[in-house]
Amino acid sequence: MTTLGIFLDPLADKILIVGTLAALAVQGAVPVWAVGIVVARELVAVDVRVRSPGLAAGADGKAKTVLQAIATAALLASLAWPSVGLATAASALLLAAVALTVVSGVMLVRRAA
Repeated sequence: MTTLGIFLDPLADKILIVGTLAALAVQGAVPVWAVGIVVARELVAVDVRVRSPGLAAGADGKAKTVLQAIATAALLASLAWPSVGLATAASALLLAAVALTVVSGVMLVRRAA
């Protein structure tokens, strides 16, 4: 574990999730507002971590990342196999992920304060 690795690992997760959601938004599969909320939270998180380098990731942030990844995978699966009927579940997972994204962002800012 290095300082650079501690910074780059979560950044890679953010880039992967945001990049995939942005690509899905371009195709019309994800609402742009949802991507905007995720991007805004991640920018705030990067800023908070730069200003508070010793601030550890909380369980809420880790759960947010997992839920975002599951929602993204469900969205991709619903596009790849539309006949399976995953679209409603994928949309619900995305809404839950966006809600947890907001909550975890608020909690991160509060922990840093």
